Amino acid sequence: MTSIARRQTLRSSGLQPAIILKNICIDRSGSMTSFRGKQYEMTEKLLLDTWNQTRETNVKTKITLKTFDDLVNIMLCEVDPLIEDTPSFQIIRESLCPRGMTRLNDTILESLHELKRSKEKYLSSLSNEVRNLNPKIVQLFVLITDGVDNESSSLKEDVKEKILEFREQGGEALLMTANMDARIIGSEYGFNDDRCLTVHSSDQTAIESGFRSLNTAIRTASTGTRYIGYSQLQREQSLNITPSMVVPIPSLTTLPTLTRQVAGSLSATSMTDFTPPTSPAGVMDFSQPY
Repeated sequence: MTSIARRQTLRSSGLQPAIILKNICIDRSGSMTSFRGKQYEMTEKLLLDTWNQTRETNVKTKITLKTFDDLVNIMLCEVDPLIEDTPSFQIIRESLCPRGMTRLNDTILESLHELKRSKEKYLSSLSNEVRNLNPKIVQLFVLITDGVDNESSSLKEDVKEKILEFREQGGEALLMTANMDARIIGSEYGFNDDRCLTVHSSDQTAIESGFRSLNTAIRTASTGTRYIGYSQLQREQSLNITPSMVVPIPSLTTLPTLTRQVAGSLSATSMTDFTPPTSPAGVMDFSQPY
Protein backbone atom coordinates (compact mmCIF):
# COMPACT_ATOMS: atom_id res chain seq x y z
CA MET A 1 0.00 0.00 0.00
CA THR A 2 1.41 3.41 -0.97
CA SER A 3 1.78 6.16 1.63
CA ILE A 4 -0.97 8.18 -0.09
CA ALA A 5 -3.36 5.23 -0.09
CA ARG A 6 -2.55 4.53 3.55
CA ARG A 7 -3.31 8.12 4.54
CA GLN A 8 -6.65 8.00 2.70
CA THR A 9 -7.52 4.75 4.49
CA LEU A 10 -6.65 6.20 7.88
CA ARG A 11 -8.75 9.30 7.27
CA SER A 12 -11.75 7.35 6.04
CA SER A 13 -11.55 5.06 9.07
CA GLY A 14 -11.37 8.03 11.43
CA LEU A 15 -7.92 7.09 12.75
CA GLN A 16 -6.13 10.08 11.23
CA PRO A 17 -7.14 13.67 11.98
CA ALA A 18 -8.88 15.72 9.33
CA ILE A 19 -7.09 18.82 10.60
CA ILE A 20 -4.63 19.72 13.38
CA LEU A 21 -4.87 23.10 15.09
CA LYS A 22 -1.87 24.09 17.24
CA ASN A 23 -1.49 27.19 19.38
CA ILE A 24 1.93 27.53 21.05
CA CYS A 25 2.67 30.27 23.61
CA ILE A 26 6.22 30.92 24.84
CA ASP A 27 7.10 33.26 27.70
CA ARG A 28 9.70 35.93 26.92
CA SER A 29 9.47 37.92 30.17
CA GLY A 30 12.63 39.24 31.79
CA SER A 31 13.15 36.21 34.04
CA MET A 32 13.63 34.01 30.95
CA THR A 33 17.23 35.27 30.85
CA SER A 34 18.01 32.30 33.11
CA PHE A 35 17.70 30.06 30.03
CA ARG A 36 20.78 31.82 28.61
CA GLY A 37 19.45 31.67 25.08
CA LYS A 38 18.92 27.91 25.02
CA GLN A 39 15.21 28.51 24.34
CA TYR A 40 16.07 29.97 20.90
CA GLU A 41 17.77 26.80 19.71
CA MET A 42 15.15 24.48 21.21
CA THR A 43 12.22 26.47 19.80
CA GLU A 44 13.78 26.25 16.36
CA LYS A 45 14.14 22.46 16.73
CA LEU A 46 10.56 22.16 17.97
CA LEU A 47 9.26 24.04 14.93
CA LEU A 48 11.42 22.07 12.52
CA ASP A 49 10.07 18.80 13.89
CA THR A 50 6.51 20.09 13.68
CA TRP A 51 7.09 20.99 10.04
CA ASN A 52 8.64 17.57 9.37
CA GLN A 53 5.75 15.72 10.98
CA THR A 54 3.21 17.69 8.93
CA ARG A 55 5.01 16.88 5.70
CA GLU A 56 5.41 13.23 6.68
CA THR A 57 1.70 12.75 7.36
CA ASN A 58 0.39 15.34 4.89
CA VAL A 59 -2.40 16.18 7.36
CA LYS A 60 -3.83 19.67 7.06
CA THR A 61 -2.29 21.71 9.90
CA LYS A 62 -2.63 25.27 11.13
CA ILE A 63 0.00 26.59 13.56
CA THR A 64 -0.14 29.76 15.65
CA LEU A 65 2.98 30.71 17.60
CA LYS A 66 3.15 33.67 19.93
CA THR A 67 5.60 35.01 22.46
CA PHE A 68 4.54 37.17 25.37
CA ASP A 69 5.75 39.42 28.15
CA ASP A 70 3.42 42.31 29.05
CA LEU A 71 2.61 42.38 25.32
CA VAL A 72 1.86 39.59 22.85
CA ASN A 73 3.93 39.07 19.72
CA ILE A 74 2.32 36.82 17.10
CA MET A 75 5.13 35.14 15.17
CA LEU A 76 2.91 32.75 13.21
CA CYS A 77 -0.84 33.02 12.66
CA GLU A 78 -2.53 29.82 11.46
CA VAL A 79 0.40 29.00 9.20
CA ASP A 80 0.23 25.89 7.01
CA PRO A 81 3.60 24.02 7.12
CA LEU A 82 2.80 22.47 3.73
CA ILE A 83 2.87 25.93 2.19
CA GLU A 84 5.15 28.10 4.32
CA ASP A 85 8.58 27.55 5.86
CA THR A 86 9.61 27.96 9.50
CA PRO A 87 10.76 31.40 10.65
CA SER A 88 14.50 32.01 10.59
CA PHE A 89 16.63 31.58 13.69
CA GLN A 90 17.18 35.34 13.76
CA ILE A 91 13.43 36.01 13.91
CA ILE A 92 13.02 33.37 16.63
CA ARG A 93 15.81 34.94 18.65
CA GLU A 94 14.43 38.46 18.32
CA SER A 95 10.91 37.31 19.21
CA LEU A 96 12.05 35.38 22.31
CA CYS A 97 14.59 37.89 23.66
CA PRO A 98 13.62 38.32 27.37
CA ARG A 99 11.97 41.57 28.41
CA GLY A 100 9.03 42.96 30.36
CA MET A 101 6.47 41.46 32.71
CA THR A 102 4.35 38.26 32.46
CA ARG A 103 0.93 38.60 30.84
CA LEU A 104 0.06 34.97 31.36
CA ASN A 105 -3.68 34.70 32.11
CA ASP A 106 -4.92 36.95 29.30
CA THR A 107 -2.62 35.27 26.77
CA ILE A 108 -3.95 31.81 27.65
CA LEU A 109 -7.57 32.92 27.34
CA GLU A 110 -6.92 34.56 23.97
CA SER A 111 -5.20 31.41 22.67
CA LEU A 112 -8.06 29.14 23.75
CA HIS A 113 -10.53 31.47 22.07
CA GLU A 114 -8.44 31.39 18.87
CA LEU A 115 -8.45 27.59 18.87
CA LYS A 116 -12.22 27.49 19.36
CA ARG A 117 -12.73 30.01 16.55
CA SER A 118 -10.43 28.07 14.21
CA LYS A 119 -12.36 24.86 14.85
CA GLU A 120 -15.68 26.56 14.16
CA LYS A 121 -14.28 28.13 11.00
CA TYR A 122 -13.10 24.75 9.73
CA LEU A 123 -16.43 23.06 10.47
CA SER A 124 -18.35 25.82 8.71
CA SER A 125 -16.23 25.26 5.59
CA LEU A 126 -17.41 21.64 5.31
CA SER A 127 -20.51 20.38 3.61
CA ASN A 128 -23.31 19.08 5.83
CA GLU A 129 -22.59 15.57 4.60
CA VAL A 130 -18.92 15.72 5.65
CA ARG A 131 -19.70 17.51 8.91
CA ASN A 132 -22.15 14.77 9.87
CA LEU A 133 -19.30 12.26 9.62
CA ASN A 134 -17.83 13.96 12.71
CA PRO A 135 -14.28 14.44 11.34
CA LYS A 136 -11.48 14.22 13.90
CA ILE A 137 -10.18 17.69 14.76
CA VAL A 138 -7.05 17.86 16.91
CA GLN A 139 -6.78 21.00 19.05
CA LEU A 140 -3.47 21.43 20.85
CA PHE A 141 -2.55 24.22 23.25
CA VAL A 142 1.09 24.42 24.40
CA LEU A 143 2.35 26.80 27.10
CA ILE A 144 5.97 27.41 28.12
CA THR A 145 6.52 29.82 31.00
CA ASP A 146 8.77 30.48 33.98
CA GLY A 147 6.77 32.88 36.09
CA VAL A 148 3.41 33.70 37.62
CA ASP A 149 1.09 36.25 36.09
CA ASN A 150 1.67 39.90 36.97
CA GLU A 151 0.16 41.76 34.01
CA SER A 152 -3.34 40.41 33.24
CA SER A 153 -6.86 41.68 33.85
CA SER A 154 -8.30 38.16 34.11
CA LEU A 155 -7.97 35.85 37.10
CA LYS A 156 -6.49 32.36 37.45
CA GLU A 157 -9.98 31.02 38.17
CA ASP A 158 -11.19 32.37 34.81
CA VAL A 159 -8.39 30.55 33.03
CA LYS A 160 -8.99 27.29 34.88
CA GLU A 161 -12.64 27.30 33.85
CA LYS A 162 -11.74 27.75 30.18
CA ILE A 163 -8.95 25.15 30.16
CA LEU A 164 -11.24 22.57 31.75
CA GLU A 165 -13.88 23.41 29.17
CA PHE A 166 -11.28 23.11 26.37
CA ARG A 167 -10.23 19.68 27.62
CA GLU A 168 -13.82 18.47 28.03
CA GLN A 169 -14.40 19.31 24.36
CA GLY A 170 -11.48 17.13 23.30
CA GLY A 171 -8.63 19.66 23.36
CA GLU A 172 -5.15 18.72 24.59
CA ALA A 173 -3.24 21.17 26.81
CA LEU A 174 0.49 20.82 27.57
CA LEU A 175 2.44 22.88 30.11
CA MET A 176 6.19 23.25 30.66
CA THR A 177 7.44 25.53 33.44
CA ALA A 178 10.69 26.62 35.05
CA ASN A 179 11.28 28.19 38.48
CA MET A 180 8.07 26.59 39.77
CA ASP A 181 6.48 23.16 40.02
CA ALA A 182 4.58 22.56 36.78
CA ARG A 183 2.25 19.98 38.29
CA ILE A 184 1.18 22.27 41.13
CA ILE A 185 0.76 25.33 38.89
CA GLY A 186 -0.87 23.23 36.20
CA SER A 187 -3.53 21.85 38.55
CA GLU A 188 -4.33 25.40 39.66
CA TYR A 189 -4.90 26.35 36.01
CA GLY A 190 -6.87 23.28 34.99
CA PHE A 191 -4.16 21.29 33.20
CA ASN A 192 -4.02 17.52 33.50
CA ASP A 193 -1.26 16.68 36.00
CA ASP A 194 0.33 14.18 33.57
CA ARG A 195 0.69 16.87 30.90
CA CYS A 196 2.79 19.20 33.07
CA LEU A 197 6.60 19.15 33.01
CA THR A 198 9.09 21.09 35.17
CA VAL A 199 12.43 22.05 33.66
CA HIS A 200 15.62 23.35 35.33
CA SER A 201 15.82 26.87 33.89
CA SER A 202 19.58 27.40 34.17
CA ASP A 203 20.86 23.91 33.29
CA GLN A 204 21.44 23.65 29.54
CA THR A 205 21.25 19.85 29.50
CA ALA A 206 18.00 19.87 31.47
CA ILE A 207 16.47 22.52 29.18
CA GLU A 208 17.32 20.45 26.13
CA SER A 209 15.85 17.32 27.72
CA GLY A 210 12.71 19.20 28.71
CA PHE A 211 12.13 20.55 25.22
CA ARG A 212 12.82 17.12 23.74
CA SER A 213 10.19 15.54 26.00
CA LEU A 214 7.73 18.32 25.21
CA ASN A 215 8.33 17.80 21.51
CA THR A 216 7.58 14.08 21.89
CA ALA A 217 4.33 14.96 23.66
CA ILE A 218 3.37 17.39 20.88
CA ARG A 219 4.14 14.76 18.24
CA THR A 220 2.00 12.15 19.98
CA ALA A 221 -0.90 14.50 20.63
CA SER A 222 -0.80 15.66 17.00
CA THR A 223 -1.71 12.17 15.80
CA GLY A 224 -5.02 12.37 17.61
CA THR A 225 -4.18 9.50 19.93
CA ARG A 226 -4.37 9.88 23.70
CA TYR A 227 -1.10 11.04 25.22
CA ILE A 228 -0.30 9.06 28.37
CA GLY A 229 1.89 11.71 30.01
CA TYR A 230 5.56 12.17 30.84
CA SER A 231 7.57 9.26 32.22
CA GLN A 232 9.55 9.47 35.45
CA LEU A 233 12.77 9.34 33.43
CA GLN A 234 11.69 12.32 31.32
CA ARG A 235 10.87 14.27 34.48
CA GLU A 236 14.26 13.49 36.02
CA GLN A 237 16.13 14.41 32.84
CA SER A 238 14.30 17.73 32.55
CA LEU A 239 15.71 18.58 35.99
CA ASN A 240 19.06 16.87 35.25
CA ILE A 241 18.65 14.51 38.19
CA THR A 242 21.13 11.64 37.94
CA PRO A 243 21.12 8.35 39.89
CA SER A 244 24.23 9.50 41.80
CA MET A 245 22.13 12.26 43.38
CA VAL A 246 19.85 9.72 45.00
CA VAL A 247 21.12 8.30 48.32
CA PRO A 248 20.05 4.65 48.60
CA ILE A 249 18.38 3.60 51.83
CA PRO A 250 19.67 0.20 53.02
CA SER A 251 17.12 -2.38 53.98
CA LEU A 252 17.25 -5.68 55.85
CA THR A 253 15.34 -8.64 54.53
CA THR A 254 15.96 -10.67 57.71
CA LEU A 255 16.02 -9.27 61.19
CA PRO A 256 19.06 -10.26 63.31
CA THR A 257 18.55 -12.81 66.06
CA LEU A 258 19.03 -11.32 69.50
CA THR A 259 19.99 -13.90 72.18
CA ARG A 260 19.19 -13.49 75.85
CA GLN A 261 22.91 -13.35 76.69
CA VAL A 262 23.62 -10.53 74.26
CA ALA A 263 20.48 -8.68 75.27
CA GLY A 264 21.69 -8.63 78.85
CA SER A 265 25.09 -7.30 77.86
CA LEU A 266 23.51 -4.57 75.70
CA SER A 267 21.63 -3.23 78.66
CA ALA A 268 24.91 -2.49 80.38
CA THR A 269 26.83 -1.40 77.30
CA SER A 270 26.43 1.70 75.17
CA MET A 271 25.15 0.88 71.67
CA THR A 272 27.90 3.07 70.24
CA ASP A 273 30.42 0.61 71.70
CA PHE A 274 28.73 -2.39 70.16
CA THR A 275 30.20 -3.88 66.96
CA PRO A 276 28.09 -6.46 65.08
CA PRO A 277 29.85 -9.64 63.94
CA THR A 278 31.31 -9.50 60.46
CA SER A 279 32.09 -12.02 57.80
CA PRO A 280 35.68 -12.59 56.65
CA ALA A 281 35.07 -10.02 53.91
CA GLY A 282 34.30 -7.37 56.50
CA VAL A 283 30.57 -7.29 55.73
CA MET A 284 28.13 -7.15 58.61
CA ASP A 285 26.90 -10.70 59.21
CA PHE A 286 23.37 -10.82 60.57
CA SER A 287 22.90 -14.50 59.88
CA GLN A 288 24.65 -15.43 63.15
CA PRO A 289 23.06 -14.86 66.59
CA TYR A 290 24.80 -12.34 68.84
